[in-house]
Amino acid sequence: MIKIIITLVQLLQPYELPEEAYWGEAINNVQDQITWVEEDISNGRISEEEAQYYLDNLNRTEDLLIELYKLNTNK
Repeated sequence: MIKIIITLVQLLQPYELPEEAYWGEAINNVQDQITWVEEDISNGRISEEEAQYYLDNLNRTEDLLIELYKLNTNK
């Protein structure tokens, strides 16, 4: 019984991801948002002028994340 409890506790512990995984996830999230804004333009949910504001900010954020990734992971 104790072995089962210990196993369950270990499985429920958050596991450590490599730092690169966090950077990759952040960059992927921004890229997903860019895709969604582009789809919103195509579907007429947002004006191109408003979308461009979001896309400019998202592109800058993506570039910044990539630069920070390179600095922090020495790549």
